[in-house]
Formats: sequence, structure tokens, C-alpha cells
Amino acid sequence: MSKFQVFATPDSPAAFTLLDMGAGNFLVEKAALLDQGFEVIGEPILAPDAGAAAHAHQLNLADPSRPYGGPGTIGLFRTILLHAPRLFGKEKPPRS
Repeated sequence: MSKFQVFATPDSPAAFTLLDMGAGNFLVEKAALLDQGFEVIGEPILAPDAGAAAHAHQLNLADPSRPYGGPGTIGLFRTILLHAPRLFGKEKPPRS
């Protein structure tokens, strides 16, 4: 999964651009966008590719109450694994 940052201008937030935060030139491109009047919009989006990140951002524009980036299958699976002992009744032993 890659992490994408969304940038848009205050005048037209629906027209946005994405930058891959793992790219080697991310900081240079970010500085160039900020110099052009773009602003960082929301939190970074975890997605397999730029198309999926753009889709997640557009869904958030349409329904702002939706969690940004949306709950993914991998994130849900990770959460279940982390909380499995508590979810299935296996509590941690009490400390002495």
C-alpha cells in the first residue's frame, strides 16, 4: 500500500492532485505545489495506487462523514487480529 497526500486550491477543492509520499521527489513536488497556492487536504490516504486514492478522496468529498480513506479489508483484518483475544473472551491475566 502506498500513502498519498491530496492537494487542492481553496478556489476549487474538487480539482485536486495526488502525490505519492513514498516517491523520492515528494518533498520537491510538495514545495512546488505549495508555492503555486495549493493546500494539503485532509489526512494521507492509504491505497494500492493513485486511482484508488483519487476514488477514496472523491467519495470523501461526496460523503464527508465517511472515514477518510475508508476502512479497507486489510485494516479491518489487522484490527480483528489485534483485538481477537478480547473479542473472543480471552482476557489478559490480572497483574499481581
